[in-house]
Order: sequence, then structure tokens, then C-alpha cells
Amino acid sequence: MSDGKQARPHPARVPTGRLKRFTKLSGTATTVTARHAFQKLKEAVIAPEERAQSRRDATVKSAQDVVRTLSEMKGAAMKVGQLLSVDPQVLPPEFRDALGSLQKNAPPMPWELVEQVVTGALGTPLAEAYAEFDREPLGAASIGQVHRAVTRAGQPVAVKVQYPGIDATIDSDVKNLGTMLQMAKLVIPGARIEDYLEELRQVLHREADYENEARNLVEYAQRLAVFPYARVPSPLPELTRKSVLTMELMTGTPLVEVLSTSSPTERDALATRFLDMFMRMFHELNLLHADPHPGNFLMDGDGRLVLLDFGCVKTFDPSFPDAFTNIMRAQWRGEADGLLDLYRRAGFVVPARGVDGDLLYEWQEIVLEPFIHKGPFDFAAWKLEARALAFLRDNLVLKTVAPPRPALFYFRVCAGLRGILTRTGARVDVRQLARELEGRLAARGR
Repeated sequence: MSDGKQARPHPARVPTGRLKRFTKLSGTATTVTARHAFQKLKEAVIAPEERAQSRRDATVKSAQDVVRTLSEMKGAAMKVGQLLSVDPQVLPPEFRDALGSLQKNAPPMPWELVEQVVTGALGTPLAEAYAEFDREPLGAASIGQVHRAVTRAGQPVAVKVQYPGIDATIDSDVKNLGTMLQMAKLVIPGARIEDYLEELRQVLHREADYENEARNLVEYAQRLAVFPYARVPSPLPELTRKSVLTMELMTGTPLVEVLSTSSPTERDALATRFLDMFMRMFHELNLLHADPHPGNFLMDGDGRLVLLDFGCVKTFDPSFPDAFTNIMRAQWRGEADGLLDLYRRAGFVVPARGVDGDLLYEWQEIVLEPFIHKGPFDFAAWKLEARALAFLRDNLVLKTVAPPRPALFYFRVCAGLRGILTRTGARVDVRQLARELEGRLAARGR
């Protein structure tokens, strides 16, 4: 048995009561709000040249407060933080960088608790189930943490161990998030709030079932076999239970690091392959690996792309991706008149007045720019957020257009992929990839 380093201190259990978790969330929100109210008063009396640094210092402190709270809470609350961290243009850099640490630097469980969970799940002492088991985790995330181990047969494996009681926090966190959305009066159409929260709740419950994730690993390894450059770890059913998942240990270099350090030619070729795989996954296979955090993608020693974490996956009826294909076709053809009907057929809620095809066409010129631009598209130079916000300020009615429930995680994947390509400065001929894909679909009558 390998002891490794002693685990860092961490509360023994995750708080599970709805009131306790809501108090934590609201307490942090109050602290951050008060700090920035004070910051505004402070900026009125300090020298102009000191204001920018003072503002950055306050933002860093607030980011640290938020990360500390979400790390302690884990569960759905922490998952939302990780989701926000994947997009480089949604938050200030200080917040984005701090939230990004949630995936790789979340405080782990104490060793005694790890032993308790594994032993209770497998029905046999941890020391008898594995020949070696590192005390220090490879990573700690929102639902559980991963340890390196070796089976009795000598196979190196990764063991995902779920935080005790985390399943009981999901419903309360989702309810708390719903309450906070209402309190904050965020511009989300009321008719769809409950749909989105229910989608989140169901997905998180599936993520908390590691036997379900093991089945996903098997299924996706088969479905993604059409991409010979991709790898998915194999589970070990005999050492897997609802709260413990044992799988093949996959090693490699983070994809973001490879993209950032490769030559421009190699970077762009790899980024093209990566984006093409996700486009084909959605439009041809009608499914998605729906957790696009950069930490879930590695490059192994053979140059193959390793996909990790299959707790959050989505399968779609073919009509859903086909609806997005038809919207893209209309944009390419300049057929603005038909966009309103295409949106509604795709499941979007569109107000009866104020939104027409021309407005949607102009909006798509902004948000679908990579698919419209001819030649390699420079993601690092794409100022989507600034242009989109400016357009929305002038056309507030667009905020009442509500995407369908299945789009929740589809848009999450889009934001995650954009974040990876933007951070690494990738240049990809997205339009060419999309045109080739559309041609294959058309040949199949789709």
C-alpha cells in the first residue's frame, strides 16, 4: 500500500442541509457585495492612478472568497463555478483564473474518509481490494476525487471516490440556485427556469451514480471508435459501485498545454481535429461528452486524444441537431425570412412581437461568426462578448428568446470549446468543417 503525501486538511463532510448551504451561498454573496460597495466609496477619495490596482485587489479577494465557499460546498454549487470558468470572456480574468482552480485544486477528503467510502462501497477493506492505493488524490472536483491505485492483478488504475452525502446536496443546491436566480432577477424567461433547473438536477444525479458513468465509458468507447485518434478509459466493473469507480489509468499531457506549446501548424491541425470530432459527435452521432473542462482532455504518448469524465453525457433525438443544421443552412443562404419558423421548430420560445427573421439573422452574424468566416478563423481575436452585449443592449427583446431545454448542455459545450480554442490561439477553418459535415448530412437526407 502506497501512503504518498498526507492529504491536506479539509472538513470531514460536505454540508448537506438546504438551509446551511443556502446560508453559505448568501453569506458569501453579501460579503462580496459589501466589499464592492465599499470599493466604489474608496475610489471616490483615492488618486486616479491608484483606482485600477485597488479595483483589481478587491476583485481578487472576492474571487478567493467565492472559490473557498464553492470548494467547501462541492456538489451543484461547485459545478456551476467550474462551468463559469471554461469561458474566458464571461468573467474578469481574476475570477476566471480563481474559478479555474476549482477543477484541479479543490481540497480533498481526509484519507480516513476515503478508506471508509471505498470499504463501504466494495464490501471489503481497501487494502484487500487494491495492491496499492495512493493517499494523495490525482485531483479533487465537485462530485468526487480521483486516486491512483494498482489492482491485485497488477493493473494501474484510477479510482474515483465520491464525497459522502454529496447526492443529498443536489436537490437542495438546485433549489437554492433557483431561489437565488429569482432573487437576483436575472433575465431568464420564467417559463423555462424550472425546465433548466430540472435538467441540471437530473444530470447531476446521473453524475453522482458512478455505475452509470461506467456504462457511459463502455458505450462511448464503442460510439467514438469512429475517431481512431480518440481514447476512452475502460472501467473495471468488479471494483465499481455507485460511489466508487475504478477504471483504466490514462496518462498524458493536458490538451491545452499541447496546443499552447506546439508550432502554429501543429496547433491548428490538432485544434481542427478536436473541433471536428465534437461537431461530428453532435450532428452525426447525436450525442455529446458534455463536460468540456480543459482538464478532461489529454494527449497520450502516441499522439491520441484522451477523453476523461463521462459522468455528464447527453444523447439527442436526431431532429434536435438537424434543427441547428437547418438554421445554419438558412444563414449561409441569406434566408432571413425563414429563421423565425426554424427557431420555433427547434424548440426556442420566441415572443409573438418584436423578434423577426432579420433580427435573428443579424444576431447570428455575431454568434456564428466562425461558421460564416471564410478561411482559418482566429479564435484569440474573436471579441464575441463585447459585440454580443452591445447588440443585446440595442435589442433587449432578444433576451426573451428562450432556448429549448436540450440546448442547455449543448451551449455549455460550445462555450467550453470556444474557451479552449481562444486560450490557445488556435486558427481553424470552421466554415469548411461545417460545410463538409452539412454535405454528408444532406447526402443522408438530413
